[in-house]
Amino acid sequence: MLSPTRQAYGLRKLRSTLVERSLRGRCFTEEYSAGIDEFAGGLFEAALRRTNRRSASGVALLAVGSLARNELTPGSDLDLVLVHDRVKAVGEIADALWYPIWDAGLRLDYSVRTPGETLAVARGDLRAAMGLLDARCVAGDASLAAQVRTRARRQWAARPREVLEPLRESMERRWAQCGELPFEIEPDVKNARGGLRDVEALVAAGIAAPSIAFATEDPRLRAAADHLLAARVALHVAAGRRSDRITADVADDIARELEFADTEHLLQSIASAGRCVAWITERAWERIAAGLTRLRARKRDGVIEPGIAVSNEELVIDGDVDDELPFRIGAMSARTGLPISPSSVERLQRAGPAPSGTWTAAARDALLDLLGTGAAAVPVVETLDQAGVLERFMPEWSSVRNVARAGAYHRYTVDRHLVECAARAADLTRSVLRPDLLLVTALLHEVAGAPHVVRRMGFDDEDAEVVARVVQNRSLLFDAATRRDVDDPATASSVARAVHDIDEVELIAALTKAAALAAETWSPWKERLVDELVAHVRACLAGEQRELTPFTPTAAQLALVESRAVNVTTDGTSIGVVAPDRPGLLALVAGVLALHRLPVRKATAASVDGMAVDTFDVDADEDDPPDVTALQADLERFLEDPDVLYRRLEHRASASRLPVRLPAPVAAPVILVDNDATPKATIVEVRAPDGFAVLSRIGTAIASCGCDIEFARVSTLGHEVVDAFYVVDAATRGRIFDPKRIEALTAAITAAL
Repeated sequence: MLSPTRQAYGLRKLRSTLVERSLRGRCFTEEYSAGIDEFAGGLFEAALRRTNRRSASGVALLAVGSLARNELTPGSDLDLVLVHDRVKAVGEIADALWYPIWDAGLRLDYSVRTPGETLAVARGDLRAAMGLLDARCVAGDASLAAQVRTRARRQWAARPREVLEPLRESMERRWAQCGELPFEIEPDVKNARGGLRDVEALVAAGIAAPSIAFATEDPRLRAAADHLLAARVALHVAAGRRSDRITADVADDIARELEFADTEHLLQSIASAGRCVAWITERAWERIAAGLTRLRARKRDGVIEPGIAVSNEELVIDGDVDDELPFRIGAMSARTGLPISPSSVERLQRAGPAPSGTWTAAARDALLDLLGTGAAAVPVVETLDQAGVLERFMPEWSSVRNVARAGAYHRYTVDRHLVECAARAADLTRSVLRPDLLLVTALLHEVAGAPHVVRRMGFDDEDAEVVARVVQNRSLLFDAATRRDVDDPATASSVARAVHDIDEVELIAALTKAAALAAETWSPWKERLVDELVAHVRACLAGEQRELTPFTPTAAQLALVESRAVNVTTDGTSIGVVAPDRPGLLALVAGVLALHRLPVRKATAASVDGMAVDTFDVDADEDDPPDVTALQADLERFLEDPDVLYRRLEHRASASRLPVRLPAPVAAPVILVDNDATPKATIVEVRAPDGFAVLSRIGTAIASCGCDIEFARVSTLGHEVVDAFYVVDAATRGRIFDPKRIEALTAAITAAL
């Protein structure tokens, strides 16, 4: 028998050999687990000899956790339990086991207990109880090990409510901390919702709830788990350590190891596996909840409409699967809250091909009925998607399925975003003339060939053209409202020229709101801007002529102008500044607001009799309004010496630069100059990474080029800003056409950023 030192060396050699052989997934974990078994078994036999025991009777070494499941990855801990029937020398046996494992460089989670102690711990410790469900004997008394495992599983199964409710709660806490696997930029393949721990939890739940055998025995669950396990093995190899999250620095290596074309395809496959696990898990827990809840009134079984019946609080297919049934049973599920039974989902999955030509009117209406249920439709559409219904009826759906959206502020994959968007659109159907077109456009606006899909649904050519135009112009209102002056007639005119009629404008507005709500980027400020712009466009399409009205100060502002002094006022979300006019005043005020942590959303500047009258819309807490006295004191002080302000801003910016976890390339600023959008100014649009006092820095650069800002619209989209400045020559108050001046202006802004 080899010494423990030689065994430890052999174990490390085994792990490195398996890595060098590029074994993947279960091939790696099973061979590695077998090697650990052999290593631990040898240690156990040596420990028995050291204690002069002639047999292993009454003592057994149990594997639990990933080792018990033969899912040991390169960075996994070893979970071992030494069970004994009150053996006196058990302490010496344990020492002879644990120390060589530590010497081998392995992380060890261990315990030494009698069978009674083991079961007692399992009654109060969810993690320990779940570990014992998979326990297997590595060495020693096999009958003792089998007894402990059997009693642990019986104990677990005998208390379904006591174990299942805490299990669900622990899963939800983990999801809240680790996110949803399919929709994370850097997914946690073990702990996130849809990850490997959900598979473990589902198998454990199945022991206490045999009714979910349809889920635990689903071959799709095994296939998804195998894929996630392969990703975790490759992750540990690439990172050289234990890790559960696929970060940007190792994603390329993992993609190569698993033979994907690139990282995008790797993440798409992981999202697909995670969604499968999450969907099967949720379907199982729906059945568990129905079984545990005794106060819920049982619905009478029987047929509720042609082809659909209720059985045991689930919807079942009662007849043939025709073209309309998948969406009809989906709509019924969304309306009633009853899930579609697993057997019926399987029937939908096995159903024949969808219609090759135009859909029946009943199928189209059933889909609209489903989408019209709003948020209730989201899990039902996920079920239809997992059953392959969406791709059967709309092959184009494959172009968006599990595709990650660009940008850190997007929460979902493209397909899930579209479903969420349609759910949000359902709440806006009364704001448009054609709610049916709003729902299908919301569902399809990022699908390649959306107008063709709409035609196949049975809509006519005119409707398909409307959908095509709305899809093409889906960002028109948002971009104009957040990057241009909505009160400028030129803004409304440009929008009006791009659309067909006001009905189309209202469809675009509803789609804009639904998409932003789905992405969780909507706000009252954006809603007000879009609504104002829609009103102006409606007037423009009706033939009403609006002139560009010059700024007219209010009586209160005129009184402040007459004082010839610095004055700061506020109504909570808007800050007014009246001060002696000077180049760069807007930038200086923006800097003061930045110091007071008041992000600017919109700024206007005007000059009256040598006095500047500026207004800043800010993000302020309604319960903590801006301190006008402090703002005015700082503004007066920094007007005396602006350099002090700019040194303070630089110091604050340096202090706020936190070290990032991963090196990430920062895109260079993009600066666009437009002299055609409006006759009143040159529009300078700046797209750049967000940062501290960006408005102040840009404003200072513009002032340094002999220009004034009359209006600014500031938008923050995730980690980027898209700011538009209406700029005029400080001397002539006109637009800037000289190419050299434009080039100098662009260079100054770039340098400032």
